[in-house]
Amino acid sequence: MMVILISSHIGVRSRANREEDFRRANGLHVFIAAVVYFVLIVGALIVLVNIITSR
Repeated sequence: MMVILISSHIGVRSRANREEDFRRANGLHVFIAAVVYFVLIVGALIVLVNIITSR
């Protein structure tokens, strides 16, 4: 699931692989994984900004 999300995020998945992923993956699992991934990315950005601005 994380491979699907990360490769989709950076845009390196081929059309055939993307279609296969959507055929195999459960929509609820993709949604939950995407929300977790979004929270992690936003959290990492907040931490990075706090580190940069505290110097």
